[in-house]
This record gives sequence, C-alpha cells and structure tokens, in this order.
Amino acid sequence: MNIPISYKTLARYIDGIPNPSDLENIFLAHICEVEGKEMRGEDTIFDLKITPDRGDLLSYRGIAREVAVHSGAKLLSQKSKVKSQKLDTVLHVSVADPKLCPRYIGRVVEGVDGRESPAWLREALEASGQRSINAIVDVTNFVMLETGQPMHAFDLGKLATDDKQQTTLFVRRAQEGETVTTLDDKEIKLTPEILVIADSARVLAIAGVKGGAYAGVGTEVSTIVLEAAVFDAVRVRKASRATGIMTDSSRRFEHHRAPEISRLAMDRATELLLEIFPDARAGEAVDEYPHPISPTHFDVSAEEIAGILGIKYSSDDLARDLDRLGFAHKQVESGAEQIVAPAERFDIGIGADIAEEIARIITYDNIPATPLASDGFTPVQNDTYDAMLRVRNTLAPLGFSEIFTYVFRKEGKVEVINPMAEGISFLRDNLSAGMREALVFNARNAPLLGVDEILMFEIGTVFFAPALPAEASAKAGEEEIRISLGVAVTKNMKQAKKEERERELLASARTALKSAFGTKLSWTENGNVCECLLPVSAPIQHSTFNIQYSTPAPYRPIFAYPFMLRDIAMWSDGKTTKDEIIAIIRAEGGELLVRDRLFDVFEKDSKTSYAFNLVFQSHDRTLSDVEVNEIMARITEKLSAKGLEVR
Repeated sequence: MNIPISYKTLARYIDGIPNPSDLENIFLAHICEVEGKEMRGEDTIFDLKITPDRGDLLSYRGIAREVAVHSGAKLLSQKSKVKSQKLDTVLHVSVADPKLCPRYIGRVVEGVDGRESPAWLREALEASGQRSINAIVDVTNFVMLETGQPMHAFDLGKLATDDKQQTTLFVRRAQEGETVTTLDDKEIKLTPEILVIADSARVLAIAGVKGGAYAGVGTEVSTIVLEAAVFDAVRVRKASRATGIMTDSSRRFEHHRAPEISRLAMDRATELLLEIFPDARAGEAVDEYPHPISPTHFDVSAEEIAGILGIKYSSDDLARDLDRLGFAHKQVESGAEQIVAPAERFDIGIGADIAEEIARIITYDNIPATPLASDGFTPVQNDTYDAMLRVRNTLAPLGFSEIFTYVFRKEGKVEVINPMAEGISFLRDNLSAGMREALVFNARNAPLLGVDEILMFEIGTVFFAPALPAEASAKAGEEEIRISLGVAVTKNMKQAKKEERERELLASARTALKSAFGTKLSWTENGNVCECLLPVSAPIQHSTFNIQYSTPAPYRPIFAYPFMLRDIAMWSDGKTTKDEIIAIIRAEGGELLVRDRLFDVFEKDSKTSYAFNLVFQSHDRTLSDVEVNEIMARITEKLSAKGLEVR
C-alpha cells in the first residue's frame, strides 16, 4: 500500500527530524521504498510503499517511531488528556460476533457543529492527500492518518432511539435484501457476508469500508457518536471487493489493526474535538471488548541472534537494541530476554523476527559475509537451476539485462478466482507479451538510460500454455519454464537498418545459447522478440557457475516526472578539449541535467565536431520548454565564449 507522508506533518512527532534528503536515505536503507518525492511550497511529500506485513507503518506515528529508531532523533510522546463526564444521552453497543468485531468503542460528544477546521488541520490533511470537509470529519480522518486507526462519526440526532430515548448501535451481519446509501450517494445492495453498523431502524455504515449518508455529519449537527473499532481483516476485504468500494479505511483494516490502538485513537480524537469546540462535553466511552487479546511474548537470546545473523553479539547488545526498538523486555533465568511484542507489530512473533529488526538497525551491508560451516551435507544437483544460470552467464556478457515481468495479465485463457489486483486476473501463457511491453517502456526511456540498443531476456514460468514446436516438454499444456529474448534499436536510423540490426542481435544471442547448451533450441519469433523452452534436458557438464557483476551502484529511483531531451553540436578548433566542453555543459545544466552523452565525433577542415544528447528532468515537477530553453541558451553562450561554433 502506498501512502503520502508530509515532512512538515511528520516533524510534529519527532524532535530533531533529519532533513528531507537524509530522511529519504533512512527510508530506503531501513524502512520502506520511496516511490516518489514532491516539493509543495515549503513542504516535501514522500510517496512511501508499505509492505503488507508492516501495517503499523500506515500512520504518522508508526513512521515517526521507525525514523527515531534509525536516526537517533527523539520520538515525541503524546498522551491524550481527556476529561469525560456523565451525559444525559445514553449510548449502548451490541456486537453480534466478537470474532468479526473484537473491539468497538463509542462515545457521545455534545456541543459540536459543522464549522470549518483550523488552518493547521486543513493543511495537514491536504498534504496527506485528504480533502477537508468539516471539523468533525476532519478530526476522524486526521486521527486515522496519525494513529492508523480508522474512525467514524454519526450524527446522533439522526439515530433511532427506544422508548427510553436511548440509542443502541448494532454491529451485525447485513440481512438479505438490506441496502445502504453511502456518503457519495451510491445505493449498495448488501448480503449476509457483509458486516454493518446499524441502529434499530436501518443500516448506517458498511463496517470498516464506508459510512452511510443517512447519519452522516453535516452542517446542522450538534451531538455526535464517535466510533473507533476493530473489524476482521478478511471480512473487510471481502466486503470491499463485493461492493467495489476501496477506501483508506478499508485498506488499513485489511492490514490488521491492534485493538489497543482503538482506545488511543478515541482519546486523541476526543482531545482534538474539545480543543476545536471548547464548550463541548465528552461522555464516557462505551467499550465493548469481551475478549482482550493477550500480547505476544517469547524468549530470545543473544546467542540466537548471533547465530542467525552470523555476527558477534552480546547480551548487552541485545538489551540495548531492544530498548532502541521500543520493545518491552526482561531477562529470564536462562539469560535470554523475554520480549513482549508491541500490540501493533503483528509481524513480531519469534526470535528470527527480532534478528530481522536488528539487521535493519545494523543494515545488511554491514553484516560480514561468513562461510557456512561444513556439516557433511551434500547438495543435490538442480538441473533447472543450472540451466537458468547457464542462460544468465551466456547472455550477460553479450550486454543483455534480465527482467522479471508480471505473471498476471489483462487477457488470457485461464482466469484466477481471486486476483491480486483489479484488471489483471489472467495467468500468462507466454513471456513474449510482457517482453514486448518492457521493450516499449525502456525504448521510451532510452535517452534517460543513455543507450542506443536495449537488450533484455527473461526466464519465467508460463501456465497452461500451448506446446511450442519440437522441444515440447512433458509438462506442455500445464506449466513450463521458458526463455524470452527481446531487443530494440533506439538510435535514429532507417527502419530497415534497425530491423536488420535487431535480427543480428537476436541471432547472436541464439547462437551463443545453442553453443552453451550444445543443442539446437526451437524458437518462436515475432519481430524483435523470440521465445523457447528452457532446455533442462540438454546435456550440461555440472560445474560451479558464477555470474560476474559490475561494482554495485547506489540505488536511484527513476523520477515520476517526464524528462526532456535536447541535442547540441559544436565545432572546436582544438583549443577547447572534449572534457572542457563537458564541464561547461554540466556546470550550466545544474541539477536538472541528469545525463549528458557524446554520441557523434568527426573531423573536417582541421576542426572537430562534437554532438551531445542532453537529458533534463526534475524530481519534483514537470519541466517546461521555457526552463530548458533558458538552460540551453546559457550553455550555448558559455560555449561560444570559449570560441566554439555551436550549430
């Protein structure tokens, strides 16, 4: 799940937050992927990709805690101070099945209205991709962003009451034939598989997914019921898919929520409402939590961590790192530490999980490589792996890069019942389609990559595929592993010449593979893409294969904003060298010049012509022609001042 994180908002929770550049490096090295970064005024917005096992990071507090662990900054504590009082309004909560709703907290707040939120709250929401509605709704949305706990507010004046003028909220399965009109005015037909929130008269909301329009908080509100609950992740996911409604709330519930966070969120929302509405009164919380969940606890020793990571590690090291991570622990008689996992850390349950946390602190690059001790184990030769490695070792020296395309496709012959993503529900029965898409994408970015020829290969499984000619395997028609080759010439030349060069590149790769396996491979061809079975049955002299890698380069994401390409050529009389020309171009191009490439050199009449491709791109905005033209004008002016004749 991707979430936008505002640097300015995140700073509210960390004393001594690193600058945006250092913070991005901390994210990448220790926490999660950064898929984008955008400057908005004085703020920086990060687009973070959170893995499914780290639902605790779907909140500002969760991200802040991780940043504090890995930066040395101090996490600011926030203890909500809420003064509740007994109100005349009586609220009851009835949960039909605690397995589907382990905890439900409701609270009545009187003396509120539909006023606009304060500026700080509107700004924080907008920076995080939320639209400001009114102070009450904004508070519930902000607390969800802050704590990761979805919340909702009902207009109490619209809820049904009994003969004692008391209101009861029911958490139950929908009844056959029931409907609900959502806040965006869509009527949804419900089934008994969908969990709902209802009063005694009607359905008010789809639990964990979306609120209904009837009891929504509008401008004429005076008393509300705040809701903070935990719903079964699977039930929420099924309801979201069945209704076609996916919200920030449902996505967070699908990642599991800790019941303990519900009370923190309730108190935090109440605190904010009382700040915005000084004359408001908050009732006592109605907390339906029949089966409190016991925290996960287990023992782990320093020796266990040392054995897993292959490092020297002492008991003092373990205690220090557990304190840094914020894990409660105590030493037991064996000398190990008994750890109580934080409620929201569903990914922590065994010693290996603690080892992973410590590895993230150390960083994997700083864990030394250690040869495995010999225990007499003799590995079995894996012919499939050997064949795959032989393909890689053959094609890599020829300049081919290995790619991995998605197994699921938009179209196909075999559809999966529960697709991982909407719109790609078919299993692939060939590699060529994905290869062609990858060639188009990379050809489009060839100037940014600085290449004239794109050479790629893939080794992958296809499913229920029609048999290829000649070397049809025993598994033809079910699953089989294939090789796909793809080439694309992007250099500006005649189409016939491009196609001829592409045929040459494919032919050389096929010849090399034939030599490597000692047998002829049967290829299906389609233009600049071809495909064949992985020849597992081919005679292979088993030996140790080692892929030769170049020196690792630091990871740099490809910016989401489009690049702009300019060409510049000039005559030099020899007084200005090529290196001096490049220095001028880079100095005037500045940080927006992301690549310069000399693509043509020739001499005539005692002069030398140099031609360059210049690629401009910004990490936080789309560049305009005016900006790039101004840079090109400065480059031209500086080159001309050095006596170069710019063409």
